[in-house]
Amino acid sequence: MISTIAQQCTTDDAETFFDARRANDAIDICIDCQVMVQCRDLARAEGHLYGVWGGETPRARLDWLAEHHPDPEVRADAATEAARLERDRQRSSDANREARARKRAEKAGLPYTRPPAEPGSNVVAIPTIHQLRAQRLAQRARQLLRDGVDMDGIAEELGTTRRSVQRYLSDKYDNIPA
Repeated sequence: MISTIAQQCTTDDAETFFDARRANDAIDICIDCQVMVQCRDLARAEGHLYGVWGGETPRARLDWLAEHHPDPEVRADAATEAARLERDRQRSSDANREARARKRAEKAGLPYTRPPAEPGSNVVAIPTIHQLRAQRLAQRARQLLRDGVDMDGIAEELGTTRRSVQRYLSDKYDNIPA
């Protein structure tokens, strides 16, 4: 059995090999091991879905198992787990993107409301900082116009050109998702 030959992973903390945050530490231990390839092959043959085995991360092994394992059940399990991991990664990415949009809105002094999802789309429309700034300037320009300030006065107040003020007063900036 491999574990009797490979003393490095049996003497080190086993948690290292099953903690995703410490995967690089586990890989560093595996690189110096004399049975790294046999360990990786054993993990693939037995269909291990978790932990670093033979310097191979679970994600890399899942991809290999889903495509190359001879047992169809193992291939199916690996493909299911890989799909679950991808969904989790996508959700995390969407949450991070939304958090960044929330911070941009706060920085621009605008309220954040989640944009409506387009039917059949996984993409969430998130405004850029430039769009948020333009929207804020458009709101300010409209307020100054309501207060009776002329175009030149608005341009001077906003530190921009008369042409930009005309753009801000158009409906161009009304449809930017918040």
